[in-house]
Amino acid sequence: MNLIAIRHLSTPFNEAGLLQGSRDIDILSPDQKTLNQINLNIDKLKAYEFDQVLISPLIRTKSTALLYNYSLPICEPLVAELNFGCYEGKAKELLIDGTPWLSDPYGVKLGESMVEFKNRIQLFIDKYSNYNEVLLFGHGAYMRALKSIEKTGEVTEMNTFHISNNSLMTYEF
Repeated sequence: MNLIAIRHLSTPFNEAGLLQGSRDIDILSPDQKTLNQINLNIDKLKAYEFDQVLISPLIRTKSTALLYNYSLPICEPLVAELNFGCYEGKAKELLIDGTPWLSDPYGVKLGESMVEFKNRIQLFIDKYSNYNEVLLFGHGAYMRALKSIEKTGEVTEMNTFHISNNSLMTYEF
C-alpha cells in the first residue's frame, strides 16, 4: 500500500503548544500561507488515484479533508489520534520533561498504552494493505508512529520525527 497522509491543519491547541490527543477540537481558519500550501499539496495529490480517502473520527481531520475538496471521506476509527490521557489539554513540555516520552514511549502511562496504539496502527496497515493508494487525513503522533513502524517495525522512534500541521507524508507498506 502506498499511503499518503496529510496532518490536519492547525488548531487552537496546536498554536498554544497543548496536547489534544482524543479531544475533538476543530481547526483554525487557514491564513493565506496555509491556503497556498493546501494548493501545492492538492497539485501533488493529482499524481495519485486513491482507492480510499480516510479521516479519523475527530473533526479536525474532516475539516482539513473538506478544505482539500474531499467531501465524502470514510471515517476510520483505527486512525484516531493517540489518547494522551491525563496529559491532554496540558503543555507538551509536561510530557516531554516529566516522562521518558522521547527515549522510551512504552515507559509512559497514557490514556492508551503504546502497545495498544501500535496494535491499532498495525490493524490499520493490515486492513488496507490490499489497496494500492490510500489518502489519510491524520494526526501528528499517529503519523510519526507510522513513520517509525515503516522504518523499524516499532513505535520507539516516533519521537525522533517532527511532522508539522498540513504536512504531506508518504509511506510504503
